[in-house]
Amino acid sequence: MPYGKVSREGIKFYNDLINELIENNIEPIPTVFHFDLPKRLHESGGWNNRKTIDEFVEYCKVLFDNFGDRIRFWQTINEQNMLVFASKSLSGKPKTWKEVFQANHHMLVAQAKAMGVYHKGNMEVR
Repeated sequence: MPYGKVSREGIKFYNDLINELIENNIEPIPTVFHFDLPKRLHESGGWNNRKTIDEFVEYCKVLFDNFGDRIRFWQTINEQNMLVFASKSLSGKPKTWKEVFQANHHMLVAQAKAMGVYHKGNMEVR
């Protein structure tokens, strides 16, 4: 991660959780993003900033590298349309329709790039 370090304790927590789920015949299907951007990304424009695409892909690489050997299905962005359209009224400042659709586009590009990374490195899981 370019501006931070990966928490080894966090990785251990999720490794333990994933292993416990699998041991109990529960298939984990994690959600990568559910309305929770890091503060630094939010302050630099969030999903309206094209750089967030690359940050999302880097985050996904960390997840795929650490958990991809046991996870078959990933939900990349939860309720994307809800996020972009609700943000027009919930963000504290009105967004233009151009900003709404730009954020939506950036999320789609981020998901496509992340899945490309996943398929290159983790096909043996499927």
